[in-house]
Amino acid sequence: MTHRTTGPAFRNMSHGENETLVKDEDGDIAMRKQALSQI
Repeated sequence: MTHRTTGPAFRNMSHGENETLVKDEDGDIAMRKQALSQI
């Protein structure tokens, strides 16, 4: 069994997680994006 990170199940899961994070920790996400852009 191959581990794909582009399958529909993974996309649905990550999409749901991202929506939850944006709703619950919007400021934290913004800080993470800023930190990533500085790397």
